Amino acid sequence: MRGEKDRVSQRRDAEPDLPTGARTLTRRATMRRMALEASLPTPFMRMKQRNEAEQRRALERAQLTPIVYDVDTVRYAARELECFDRRLRLQEYVATREESSESDPKKKVHASGSGAEAARPGPRRRR
Repeated sequence: MRGEKDRVSQRRDAEPDLPTGARTLTRRATMRRMALEASLPTPFMRMKQRNEAEQRRALERAQLTPIVYDVDTVRYAARELECFDRRLRLQEYVATREESSESDPKKKVHASGSGAEAARPGPRRRR
């Protein structure tokens, strides 16, 4: 019992001489400050938020900045795009031909020769 009283008196001595109500207010302020410090972002979170903000700003800058190409680059890109478009159309055409040949067994599409030549059956033997 004696030791507990000593601890209480030591704690009161550590705080400045304030009335009891004021002491409660300082405790509340201390608790509020501790809660605020706990809610503040940690260094890791601050770094993460900073990185996200930098990425956002970089994206906005990239959207606002016009991209300038020289004429040769544009011509090359246009040529590549045309070639890609042709290849894509050819693939679609071949795919549709194959689908139609699957539905009609008489017409078969071969890689070599025209469709008319491929549609003809081989020589038949007469008995």
